[in-house]
Amino acid sequence: MKKIMIFVGVVTLIVASPMRARAWQTFRVNARRQGSMKIIENLFTGSKNTKKLSAVIPVGANASVVKALQGNNPKNLIIIVGPQYRPSMTR
Repeated sequence: MKKIMIFVGVVTLIVASPMRARAWQTFRVNARRQGSMKIIENLFTGSKNTKKLSAVIPVGANASVVKALQGNNPKNLIIIVGPQYRPSMTR
């Protein structure tokens, strides 16, 4: 009986090992994706607030969008978007 239990345990470890590795990889990918999604949502919130306050959506490359959010827009409005999804607008 003892040998059967050891055999079942070894087989379980062999079978579960690839599943455990796949679960860990999926966890890491989801964590990275979630961080990227927060950044994208912050940029979207900032551009939406810029559109709302200055009637212009910042377009172009990353550098020009960042400049627009930092005050290089028609109303010289600075949009500060933090990681808490609570954007604040300053003049």
